[in-house]
Amino acid sequence: MRTVVVFGTSLMASGIAAALRGCASVETLQLDAAAPGALNVLDGLSPDAVVLDLSVAQPELISHLLRMHPGLFLIGADPASEEMLVFSSCPVRVLSPDALVQLIEKNHYLERLS
Repeated sequence: MRTVVVFGTSLMASGIAAALRGCASVETLQLDAAAPGALNVLDGLSPDAVVLDLSVAQPELISHLLRMHPGLFLIGADPASEEMLVFSSCPVRVLSPDALVQLIEKNHYLERLS
């Protein structure tokens, strides 16, 4: 079973948490991102995925989660555009434009979207 943390209590985050609770294959927890010590609690859980509201998420939070939890599936939900943005926690050293192009070409996720 996968553990998913919905980090936030906005209406959108609460709706996502409620929908995920109906899925038997995931354990869903919701944390109030504004609560004292919430980030420490999140770090201690070591979840498989974190969903957060991009309208209130600070860039420092996203960076912290990606650095502290390698392999984390971090999903930012944007209520304004009704889109979800998936962040990668797999650091890759790109030393040249050619290496960057190769990295983009190898990204199978992009192929699935087209």
